[in-house]
Amino acid sequence: DNIEITDDLVVFYNSTTQSIVINNPSEFTAKNISLYNILGQQVVKVVTEFNHTKAIAIPVSVATGAYLVSFDYNNGTQMKKKLIIK
Repeated sequence: DNIEITDDLVVFYNSTTQSIVINNPSEFTAKNISLYNILGQQVVKVVTEFNHTKAIAIPVSVATGAYLVSFDYNNGTQMKKKLIIK
């Protein structure tokens, strides 16, 4: 199964709901989503299957700053996105 992962994920922080929102227009399946701070420390990890989901909201309670959101796909591919929380 060769699945091509395209870079069309959109990640942003919703301050009203205090959650990271991930728009996944291609509906790829992710098995893990992790949030890392600027020091490389994992601050949030969601271990679950997001099967063909267009939008995901992950509630978080973290300080303002720069973060890295990492997606682990079922085919072994990993994608990372930068996120600024203000």
